[in-house]
Amino acid sequence: MVGGGVNMLKDRKAFLILLAIMITVAVTVAGVSASVLYRTALEQQRSRLVEVVQSQARLLEAIARFNMARSNKFPGGAAEATLWQMKDAHSRYEGFGDTGEFTLARRDGNFIEFLLSHRHLDLHDPKPVQFTASLAEPMRRALLGQSGTVIAVDYRGVMVLAAYEPVADLELGIVAKIDMAEIRAPFVGAVVIAAAIGLVLILVGSLIFFRVGNPMVQRLVRREERFSLAMKGANDGLWDWDLKTDEIYYSPRWSEIMGYESGELPSTKETWETLLHPDDRPLVDKFLTNCLEAEAKSSEVEFRFRHKAGHDVNILARGFAVRDDDGNPIRLIGTHSDISGRKQAEAALLESEEKFRAMIENTTDIIAVFNKDGFYTYISPSINRVSGMEAKAFMGLNYCDIVHPDDIDKFKQVFHRAWRHPGETIFIPEYRAVFSDGRVVFYEALLTALPNVPGIEGVVVNVREMGTRKKAETDLLIAKNEAEAASEAKSQFLSSMSHELRTPMNAILGFSQLLEHDSVEPLSERHKGFVDEILRSGRHMLDLIGDVLDLAKIESGDISLDMESEDPGPMIELCLNMVGASADQKGVVMQQGHFPEGKLPLVKVDALRFKQALLNMLSNAVKYNESGGEVVLECSSGANGILHISVSDTGPGIPDELHDKVFEPFDRLGAESSSTPGTGIGLTVTKQLIESMGGTVGFESTVGEGTTFWINLPVTQADTEPAS
Repeated sequence: MVGGGVNMLKDRKAFLILLAIMITVAVTVAGVSASVLYRTALEQQRSRLVEVVQSQARLLEAIARFNMARSNKFPGGAAEATLWQMKDAHSRYEGFGDTGEFTLARRDGNFIEFLLSHRHLDLHDPKPVQFTASLAEPMRRALLGQSGTVIAVDYRGVMVLAAYEPVADLELGIVAKIDMAEIRAPFVGAVVIAAAIGLVLILVGSLIFFRVGNPMVQRLVRREERFSLAMKGANDGLWDWDLKTDEIYYSPRWSEIMGYESGELPSTKETWETLLHPDDRPLVDKFLTNCLEAEAKSSEVEFRFRHKAGHDVNILARGFAVRDDDGNPIRLIGTHSDISGRKQAEAALLESEEKFRAMIENTTDIIAVFNKDGFYTYISPSINRVSGMEAKAFMGLNYCDIVHPDDIDKFKQVFHRAWRHPGETIFIPEYRAVFSDGRVVFYEALLTALPNVPGIEGVVVNVREMGTRKKAETDLLIAKNEAEAASEAKSQFLSSMSHELRTPMNAILGFSQLLEHDSVEPLSERHKGFVDEILRSGRHMLDLIGDVLDLAKIESGDISLDMESEDPGPMIELCLNMVGASADQKGVVMQQGHFPEGKLPLVKVDALRFKQALLNMLSNAVKYNESGGEVVLECSSGANGILHISVSDTGPGIPDELHDKVFEPFDRLGAESSSTPGTGIGLTVTKQLIESMGGTVGFESTVGEGTTFWINLPVTQADTEPAS
């Protein structure tokens, strides 16, 4: 319908253009004819005026000569007698035509003096006209002694055709003139009438053509349009092979399928052969043979053509032979359909089916399909791994043959509910199946009825064995219990070992101090060095034992916290002083960076454990720093009700790949082989202590620049306003 409307608009436009051309031609012919006739009439009028004006001039000269001989006694002489006679005759003459008249004038100085009354203006008292004026051009020429014709303005300023002639004996000029409008008028009317008649004839003829011929044209157009739309709608291109001339017509759609413009390909058999895929040549040869040999039957074949862009196009060709009276083929006619989309869909469907089949056949779940009455119509091959039965053995069985008798009612209720609610998935959390060998297996299942899906038309059941899951749950619970028991044993071992090690270590430190301060038998410098090393190592071991004991308490949940609202300022200052000596000894500068003005907000912490955590962070910042480095402690409290404490150092930094191990116990991140003492427990204890008090611990580090560890603690309700 859209195409028909477009073509109808095109036809109407073409008709209107043709009509306009015909009207233009008719008007042009009428105009040219009228112009030729007008010029002819103009020349005739010119000749007539010349004859008239010359005869009148000669007549005036004859009368003047007669009066000279006979009218000497007339007042004013013979000239006046002649003028009187002319005026008398002119008074009885109205002129010729509607505007034609004679004018007679003489020159009086610089003026033209008209002697006869005018037909149009100044009837009885003609006004003189300046001799050099543009008016009365014909009379001015006559008074200059010239004779001839001219189209110019007269004394009124009107365009006229005039013949002028001098009257020599009287020194006068005479003009016979007629308005150009009067000459043109008949021809303008004739042109209008002729154009009107031509226009009427054209319109009547066009109407007759439109009423009689246009329906036939429209029927042909509609037929062609239907055929074109049918071919295009079928995605078909037409080909027509003349076997006598060996020429092949390829329709525009045929070329379009191949990516070419209409007419871009030669109309020859070689075009087909060039585009044809080499592997498909035998198929096409057989197709052409069938077309030529078959009697009134069409043949078809699928093959590949090479697209202009370089890819293959899948073609479905249909064709048949047109025969002469003797039954010999003279033409082969057929169509080409682009079936590339269908081929791609078939390939995608095949791939999808193969994937689906592979998933179904290799999944541990069992997929079964039951009809409305509960009989198996399909079951996946995975049933063999569970039951030892082949899938085909289930065909013809009902679910009642497999489901445990005590669970049949439960299964049946869910089955019928699924059938009543197509598309809804219903879950059976647990049921039992009994196989032919007597084994009972626990299953869970999902049931979905798809009665209107072709190929299924029943209830799809996704079955999963519960034995594996239950075993996994049991194994997980056992592993969890074992891990908790191992953790408890480890905590108890660490706690007992720490207590057992602390007693002899205190004895070692005590006796070492006695040796160091014995004034009765003082030690030599060499022995003092040995004692100092014993004391240093002993204190380090005591610190290690303390950290291990703290870690054990935290992990076992035995640590007790005395939580009170505390002012963190004095505790921070105390920690800075305690670490200051070791910082000076290593050559590290301790600095207090940004702090809020005024008193810090209160935080609810265990004061001892808070100082322990902060001391661990400060000690690490000094211990892993370099001589000449800096440690900066800063503190800020914002409107979010959090006290933020950060400790920054200028040490080597922590590589990104080790960030996840920073808070793992006993992991010193590669510092085990260095001379820097440490246990690898301090940060672990710090993190767990702070988190036990409701805070958080974190860090940021850049290799080569240093590390910043921070503690965030919530302030108490009375001090949630930020310090200014």
